[in-house]
Amino acid sequence: CEHPDHVPQFRPVSDILRDVARYYVIWACRSGSKTYLYGGLNTWVKSCSKARYETRILGGSKDQSLLSYEAMKVFRDATDPKNLRLVKDIMQSKAEFTNQSKVSILTASMTAVRGPHPQALLLDEVDEIDEEVYQAALSQPTSKYGHKASLGMFSTNHNIMGQMDKALKNAEERKHHIYKYCVWEVLESCKDYRCSTCPLSELCPGEQMKEADGYYKIDDFVNKLHTLSYSMLARDWLCIKVGLGDTVYEQEWDE
Repeated sequence: CEHPDHVPQFRPVSDILRDVARYYVIWACRSGSKTYLYGGLNTWVKSCSKARYETRILGGSKDQSLLSYEAMKVFRDATDPKNLRLVKDIMQSKAEFTNQSKVSILTASMTAVRGPHPQALLLDEVDEIDEEVYQAALSQPTSKYGHKASLGMFSTNHNIMGQMDKALKNAEERKHHIYKYCVWEVLESCKDYRCSTCPLSELCPGEQMKEADGYYKIDDFVNKLHTLSYSMLARDWLCIKVGLGDTVYEQEWDE
C-alpha cells in the first residue's frame, strides 16, 4: 500500500532472521502470517542454528501459543523430516534439539511467566494477553551462552488503549524496531479485475495492486466487506485505528 508507515512483509522476516532486530513489535493484519513467520519460521531457524538457545512462546491463550508451536512443525517437516536435529519428535508443549536448544510454550498465567529466563521470548497476539501477565513476562529475556536477549511481539491491534497500543508506544520511546503492514502487502494480484467494477475500488491504494504477488485471495477479502463493519475492517485488515467503534465512518454513512 502507500501508507508511509507500512513495510513489505519480508522486511521484518529478514531483519529478525539476521538478528538485525532483537527487540521488536510487529503490527500486522489478520492472515498476515504473523504466527507462521515469527513464531514458526523464526523459532525453527534460531533453534537449529544456535546451540543452547532457548525460546519461550506466550500467546493470548494456550491455543494461540500452540499455533506458533505447530507452525514450527511445518518447517521441521520441510527441512528435517527424519528428526535429525531433535532429541525426540516435537512433543505437545516443548521441543529439545540435539544442539541443546529448547522451545516451549507458556500458559498465560502469573506462575508460568515468572519462572523461566530464556534468551528469546515471543508474544503472540499481544492484544489478548492480560496486562498483569504481560508485564511479568517482559522480565524473562536474558542473555546467556553467547546469545543476546530478544523480545518479539506480533499482533493485530484492535483494542483501544490495549496491550498492543502500549507496546507500540514503549517501542517508539525506546527506539525498538516497529514494523507495520496491512492486507495490501499480502494480497494477490488483481490483474484479472477491472478497476471500474472492482468491489475493492473504494479502498484500493492504487493500480500497483496489478503487480502484487501476495497469497491472500481477493475474493476472500471482498467477502469481508460484506460481513464486517468498517471500523472492524480498518482495525483488523487495514491496520488503521479509527476510534472506539461506536462511531459512523465515511463508508458507512447513510443519510
